Amino acid sequence: MAGVAKYPDSLETTVAPADPIATPAELATYLGAPGIASDAATAALLADMIEAASVRVVGQNGMVGRWFRAVQLKATYDAGSTYDRFMVPGGNVTEGPQVRLVEQDGTTSSDDLTVSEHRLVNGRWTFAADYASGPGRRVEATYSVGGVPVPAPVKQAVLRVAGWLYRSRDPADRAEALDWDGLRDLVAPWRGLNG
Repeated sequence: MAGVAKYPDSLETTVAPADPIATPAELATYLGAPGIASDAATAALLADMIEAASVRVVGQNGMVGRWFRAVQLKATYDAGSTYDRFMVPGGNVTEGPQVRLVEQDGTTSSDDLTVSEHRLVNGRWTFAADYASGPGRRVEATYSVGGVPVPAPVKQAVLRVAGWLYRSRDPADRAEALDWDGLRDLVAPWRGLNG
């Protein structure tokens, strides 16, 4: 299909984000109890609370809707037809996609694929590929997105949610309600930005 940029048929995270937005020591300080992070079990619990809060604040379905830290993604495209260009979802692609042609049985066929020219089109990265189409064939592109510094207000929102989760972990000591509207206002300038 000449001139058509193919969107992926599926998109999955292949490597979980490596660096937390905040550390257990930072959360302990936020909670007003800096010494609790020195206990290994408590530090692990705090790290889990930070990860859960990060998903709620900055994750794909969170208030911000994007990760600031680098995440590796795999986009899969049906190669039953020939396309000139492939659309790479997600802004702030930190490195060019590693592209391969996958046969129906799962084997790769690098001899039948030539990738050229990565470029920005309407705010999205695309790449050109020349390959022989065929039933059951698919093009897979693995690439990294994100990796920009986390703004201080977004980190503050993560700490607030993580602190609330920590204080609410025991139903008997249920913490006060969290001001979700205030948090949305705090992160509003970064909501839905590409990257």
